[in-house]
Amino acid sequence: MRLQQSPWLFNFSHRQFDIRLHHPQPREYGVDALREMKRLLKPGGVLLLAFHIGDEIKHLDEWWGKSVNLDFAFYRPAEMEAWSREARYELEETLVRDPNPAVEVATQRGYVFVKKPMNKV
Repeated sequence: MRLQQSPWLFNFSHRQFDIRLHHPQPREYGVDALREMKRLLKPGGVLLLAFHIGDEIKHLDEWWGKSVNLDFAFYRPAEMEAWSREARYELEETLVRDPNPAVEVATQRGYVFVKKPMNKV
C-alpha cells in the first residue's frame, strides 16, 4: 500500500498535536496509521491507543435500535506494541483492565501509551 492512498492521511501540517487518541481499524493499515499520527505529533508528544482485547471483528447491523453497518476490530496488546515499535515510537506503558459490566460491554480493554521521540525519527 502506498501511503499517499491511505485512508489514514490527515490534512494537518507536521507537529501540531501533543496528544491523540486512536482506535485503529483495519489491521492492514495499523502501522501506516501510527506513522501518520506520529507525523502530526509534536516531538515528545504522547499517543494513547485504546482498544478491546481479542482477535475477532464484531459486526453490528443494529445498535441502540438503529440500523447500522459497523465493524469493531479487537486487538492484542502485543500486536499494538509491535506496530508501535515498527512505527518507531517509544513505548511508555501498557495497561489491561477488566470491564465494568454495569456500564460497558463485557470485554477486556487495552491501553498502550507511546511517545514520539524528541529527535526527527
